[in-house]
Amino acid sequence: MFEDFLIKHFQGPAEAGRYLMLVALVLAIAGVMCFRKKVALAVSLALVFLLGATIVTPSLIPARPYAQRNACINNMKVVQQAKTQWAAEQGKAATNVPAESDLFGEGKYIKHALQCPRGGTYIIGSVDEDTTCSHADLGHRLGIARKD
Repeated sequence: MFEDFLIKHFQGPAEAGRYLMLVALVLAIAGVMCFRKKVALAVSLALVFLLGATIVTPSLIPARPYAQRNACINNMKVVQQAKTQWAAEQGKAATNVPAESDLFGEGKYIKHALQCPRGGTYIIGSVDEDTTCSHADLGHRLGIARKD
């Protein structure tokens, strides 16, 4: 559930980490304001808090969902290329929808049917439409991949 929240609201672990560090910095500044009469104590507590947040942040941000999303996007790109090649070789129009048996199998464009690593299902669609995944709400869709 936490992973799904991160996937829906952040483009990657690096972006989520920046927001967590911003929250840590705000909390550290609040600590300095509370202990302003004892500046040495406040500064040392703030540094310890920021150091702890820096160490803990990577373990809070799961990388697996982002890797699964990127693998799914790559699978959909492969299917898109296979559809385009199928249409060109078979003389099909852009509105034609290839069957799975046209794209997948021994001696076909893709050796075996591709599956979403997160367990979603692919909808091939017509040649001029993007292939879609049932986990599109988690970022499993073409055109959104970013470098983090």
